[in-house]
Amino acid sequence: MTALGQCEIYLHKGDSLFLIKKYEEAKRQYLNYKECRQNAQGIDVKIAECDRLLSQSSNQPPITQVKPPDTSNNAMEEILRNMVFVEGGTFMMGSNDNDSEKPMHQVILSSFYISKYEITQRQWIAVIGNNPSRIKGDNLPVENVSWNEVQIFIDKLNSQTGKYFRLPTEAEWEYAARGGNKSKGYIYSGSNNIDDVAWYQGNSGNITHTVGSKMPNELGIYDMSGNVCEFCNDWYDSYSNSVQSDPQGPSNSQKGKVVRGGSGVNFFDLNSAKTITNRNQSINPSVYCGAIGFRLVSSQDVNTTQILKVEELMGSNTVYWTKFGTIYHLYDDCILIDKDRTKENFCGIEAQARELKSITELCSICENRADKVNFFPSNDDKLRIK
Repeated sequence: MTALGQCEIYLHKGDSLFLIKKYEEAKRQYLNYKECRQNAQGIDVKIAECDRLLSQSSNQPPITQVKPPDTSNNAMEEILRNMVFVEGGTFMMGSNDNDSEKPMHQVILSSFYISKYEITQRQWIAVIGNNPSRIKGDNLPVENVSWNEVQIFIDKLNSQTGKYFRLPTEAEWEYAARGGNKSKGYIYSGSNNIDDVAWYQGNSGNITHTVGSKMPNELGIYDMSGNVCEFCNDWYDSYSNSVQSDPQGPSNSQKGKVVRGGSGVNFFDLNSAKTITNRNQSINPSVYCGAIGFRLVSSQDVNTTQILKVEELMGSNTVYWTKFGTIYHLYDDCILIDKDRTKENFCGIEAQARELKSITELCSICENRADKVNFFPSNDDKLRIK
């Protein structure tokens, strides 16, 4: 290349950089051109214009970075708002189709609330602050999280909302997937046609999809047969044939935590994994997978209209209980907290959530009238005065 050709390259580079407002770099190319082509006409004007524009930009106040709106409260409000009431009842859990689903056995469940949708990435970010999902999207289900990480999410959510959320028990999950007491006996959650209600290997394109984009089941709950599999609270174990009331599963198991439902990504991709009763899946609680997400369950809130005033005791003190048998005893500054660790604050003093076996144990915390009340567990779970 001739010296003249190299000089022209400096000039053309300078002009190109000037057009995209990179004035410092443009000036450097113009100076190279001026040194290369002595007595070049007009180059000083270009250099001076670069200096002017650089000086102008340096005198501008710094651009304030506009923070995106804080959507964390909105995301948490979504969780609270999108809880579906599932009236308690009795159903036959399991099936005779596969060994893991046998034996069918009667289960009696108390009422509960369950998430209408799988927890989304937007909601996870609002609580935790990061997004571990492999396939990104605000309204896609969060996945690639472990059971243990979900517990951290739940603890933080409970702390921020003052509510008590948890993962569903396996029995609650199956009862809700069946449609509760509105069940029509479908194979999948909401239909006998899997394409109506689920994203699975046959229609998903091996990716997750916006929650709630298929048909709901009889209770108005979405995606319980597809999109992502879902964690349950229970450790995995074989069924027994005895009648069970609000079963919690075994206290531990080498088989890991129960995973129910079906996935649209390439994991647990057998078609049977989308049926309501299928339970071939379990996972170590510390292991995460891009095909597993979760939804939440909440017991009835003590401040709702479902609380029944039973009787007046000791003047202004009142006994309350829920339709589901949880006992709450209100003193001047003291409250019994149910064994599921729900905590409520009636009198401005919030007792530490813990499993309590007696009123005396509770009131040793509050130091109030502990000697005047005994707790007598019975069929109707009433409190009696000494």
